Amino acid sequence: MVNELQKCGITSFLVEDTSIMSVMREVKKVIVGASAVTADGGILTHPGNLAIAAAAKEHKVPFVVLAGIYKLTPYYPTSQTSFNELLNASEIIDQETAEKCGHPAVINPRFAYIPPHFVSIIVSNIDSGAFAPQNISHLLKEKYTS
Repeated sequence: MVNELQKCGITSFLVEDTSIMSVMREVKKVIVGASAVTADGGILTHPGNLAIAAAAKEHKVPFVVLAGIYKLTPYYPTSQTSFNELLNASEIIDQETAEKCGHPAVINPRFAYIPPHFVSIIVSNIDSGAFAPQNISHLLKEKYTS
């Protein structure tokens, strides 16, 4: 994806997870997609994005979420795992490596929940197109109650 963005003239580069904090001071904004937007304005997204959101908040970098109206859910999360599903550990560590390492406990979540206080704005295809996370519950009531 970085190569495709660069071909279009968009300055971009790939950052290792361990370098997020050191690189974030140079970032103008973070844009991520969401698998779902919860009623409290939090999001479900790829694992690893919570670290990016925390780094962005620490460096006062806007954390922008892109999500279509069909990604809104009227549910509130009760914990980091309330909406989550654990995937097979073999997707990230093979059997041979696990044996060499003494069969470590490996947790492989499908999603990360990012609380609304990390989200600057949610951009969508609804009405004006941009919403503060705290306005999502009002938007859901407006759209889904008659």
